[in-house]
This record gives sequence, structure tokens and C-alpha cells, in this order.
Amino acid sequence: MQMQKDVHLTGKDLTAMVQLRPQDVGSYAIVPGPKDRLEVLMKKIENPVRNFSFMEYTMYTGTYQGIKVTGINGGRFSTDTSITTEVMCNAGIQNIIRIGTCGALDENMKVGDLVVADSVIRGDGVTPY
Repeated sequence: MQMQKDVHLTGKDLTAMVQLRPQDVGSYAIVPGPKDRLEVLMKKIENPVRNFSFMEYTMYTGTYQGIKVTGINGGRFSTDTSITTEVMCNAGIQNIIRIGTCGALDENMKVGDLVVADSVIRGDGVTPY
């Protein structure tokens, strides 16, 4: 049997599925990888409210030093990053800050060094670059 329609959810579809509206989120999102890091992050956020919990993703919004911020776990691999980014962008989040661990190509970097990246290379083994 041939499919009548391509199976594909857009970012708009995903955002509607979790019932997320632009007024529910901050203009900044902080994205740690796993959910346990998100829970630690939320201890630093004032009055966090859970926006949604769907599959393995959970999103909260609260304030930090008077600024409305949103936190969501994700960004652990390229498809995971794609899902969370689509939801965040379609909800109106303007600035995404990914925090966590990374690999490096520079042999002079040491474990524990702070890295502020302005571009990245995906090393997922699937993406051609």
C-alpha cells in the first residue's frame, strides 16, 4: 500500500503538539543535554514552571536575575538537536545557549577548559562535511 502523504512533522506541528505558545517561553533558552542536568539547572531558576514533558523532553520557563528564560533538555546528537531547536524556534525563542560537554580538534585544549563556540562540526558519522 502506498502512503497517501509523506510522514513528516514540521517544527510548527511539534510546537502545537506540546501546546507551546510564544508567551510561554523566554527569549533565551538554555539547553543542557540529559534531563538530570536540566533538573540541576532549574535549581538556579526562579519560579520554574513546566511547559511540557513529552517523550524524553521536558521544558521549563522561569526567571534568572529578572530575565525570563527557558530550559529544555536535548542537543545530545544531531537529530535530538533538530527536534528541540525546531520546537524552540517555532515557539519564538530568539537565543539558544547549549551548555554541556564537547569534543575538540585542538590538542592544546585541556579537560575543564571553557569553550565558547561560534561554529561547530557535527561528528555524528552520518552527516557529510
